[in-house]
Amino acid sequence: MDFPQQIGTMSPVPQIVDAVKLLVMAAGRIGDAPGVLAASAFGASAVQMGTVFLLADETKTSALYRKRLKEAASGGDTAETAITNVFSGRPARGFVARVMRELGPVSVAA
Repeated sequence: MDFPQQIGTMSPVPQIVDAVKLLVMAAGRIGDAPGVLAASAFGASAVQMGTVFLLADETKTSALYRKRLKEAASGGDTAETAITNVFSGRPARGFVARVMRELGPVSVAA
């Protein structure tokens, strides 16, 4: 829904690092050592990783969601994603599902 309008994580990191006198944490689509190294090379002091852990044995991620994540990671999935607040009330990226299509990805009621 909104992915073509979104910029990648790494692009703004150097500009942010140069513009602020704070530690910068890169977040979004970082899920492996090369991603961590790239963020560090661009000046990030830390990274935040979340989705990558949803496939860990310790999580209670549903079988359907695990399947979607694996398909997306392998490049075989054409699932659309969008920033939404309809699930938790807070903005997060998720697979576009019926609830997002019916309510819109961002809802004031959330």
